[in-house]
Amino acid sequence: DFKTRWKLLREKVEAMKAIWINDAAEYHGDLVEFGPMWSYPKPVQKPHPPVILGGSGPKILERVVRYADGWMPNRGDVLERIPELQRMAGEAGRGPIPVTYYPRATAQEIEQCAKAGVERLIWYVPPDGRDAALKKLDELGKLIRPYLKD
Repeated sequence: DFKTRWKLLREKVEAMKAIWINDAAEYHGDLVEFGPMWSYPKPVQKPHPPVILGGSGPKILERVVRYADGWMPNRGDVLERIPELQRMAGEAGRGPIPVTYYPRATAQEIEQCAKAGVERLIWYVPPDGRDAALKKLDELGKLIRPYLKD
């Protein structure tokens, strides 16, 4: 249901966190409901695996600050919104929120991402076989090497 999709997402994320963190987890929301349950093994990441929220709509930054550990925006004019995200995080008493982005494989776009404070870049490597994948990874490696920290 389009009207309740964000509420459902929020409740599912809260329920997953309860399962990851608590020995005996239960959740009682309007859309997600379960009694005491146990799930093992627990995630290695503490307190839980990062929840990364994607999207670029008008309310996405508020939702990222409230419910997520990171943001993965769609392409577009989103890089200009990163300072707003970090300001909102600070106002909410949070530290900087990591941003993951999938730029085009150009030095100019990588430079823009670096200046905007993007923490992680992801590229698609087509499933065209081992040799093609290795060639693409070599190209990407040469392109990003100047931006890697020692």
